[in-house]
Amino acid sequence: MPSISLFYVVFLALYGLLFHYSKQEPRTHFKRVLRWFVNPFSFGLIVSVLLMLYFFNQSERIKIEAEQGDANAQFSLGLQYYQGKGVKKDYYEAVKWFRKAAEQGNVKAQFDLGAAYYMGNGIDQNIHEAEKWIRKAAEQRDTDGQYFLGRMYQEGSGLPKDIVLAYMWFSLAAEENNQTAQTKKSEIEKTMTPTQIAEAHHKIEEWVSKHKGREGSAPQ
Repeated sequence: MPSISLFYVVFLALYGLLFHYSKQEPRTHFKRVLRWFVNPFSFGLIVSVLLMLYFFNQSERIKIEAEQGDANAQFSLGLQYYQGKGVKKDYYEAVKWFRKAAEQGNVKAQFDLGAAYYMGNGIDQNIHEAEKWIRKAAEQRDTDGQYFLGRMYQEGSGLPKDIVLAYMWFSLAAEENNQTAQTKKSEIEKTMTPTQIAEAHHKIEEWVSKHKGREGSAPQ
């Protein structure tokens, strides 16, 4: 919800218009202001100003909360810098805030930090660190992390190539309705032997048993 200050700004703007016209057209100022307000161009201008003020306030609030140590706010601020939304795009700042949130256990930040290491965005590329942070997210049921880890095992990218573990991670992500993981699972299943599939299902059962009752802490 927009803060009260936004409504205060709008109130002052409308009051100023009313005052301006009342001095020049005492009998018709209200109608003129009303016509100006409902004009599509004017209305669009007001909405644009309101949205800018709203997002500015949101960005400032998130920054303050991030600096105070809130992990969700730190992740959100990192995402803003990564995407260039409300702030100038800056991968280095994004990684800085992802790391702060990830170290506090924020699942989405762990995955994004790992992805940044993997691609070398805002930080020197480091596949070992990428695998470390992506695995942390995957172990907390983050389906993006599970899918990505499956791809790393499938391709042998930073990890020993292992079709059984790839199938396991794809399956876990697919169980949480990750459609991309479901597609990859179906694709590699066609290349696997019955023994490999059985081994993968055994590993899946072990993982589910080990993580039973544990939930990820991804922000809503």
